[in-house]
Amino acid sequence: MKPPIILRADDGVSWWLDLVKLQCSIESPDIEAGLYSAWDAQGQNLEVVSVEPLVCSQFLGIESVSVSSGRLIETGTFSPDELTTVIYDHLSEALQLPPNTVLDLASALNLLCQSQPSGDY
Repeated sequence: MKPPIILRADDGVSWWLDLVKLQCSIESPDIEAGLYSAWDAQGQNLEVVSVEPLVCSQFLGIESVSVSSGRLIETGTFSPDELTTVIYDHLSEALQLPPNTVLDLASALNLLCQSQPSGDY
């Protein structure tokens, strides 16, 4: 798994150098809901899984859901074009990139890392 790790969630795209911090920041209910997609710097698809199974319970009419962190697993499949598109779509409006801007994966990663802070903070 080659850093930076790119995480797409329902609130946008972030990049991470510290795998442990990233895995601690993702939560099982959101993982189970399918809110995350992840890739490494080579465009390898990473599977996002919960460390512990999601458990729902009810006590005195109050529902609760267990929360655990996540884990990223290498899949061995690569989608560099998909990752490039995800980064372009994320940055195009914020940076007002021209619609016919052509980026390769390395350029897209550089632009992402230069335009926003790492999620590692």
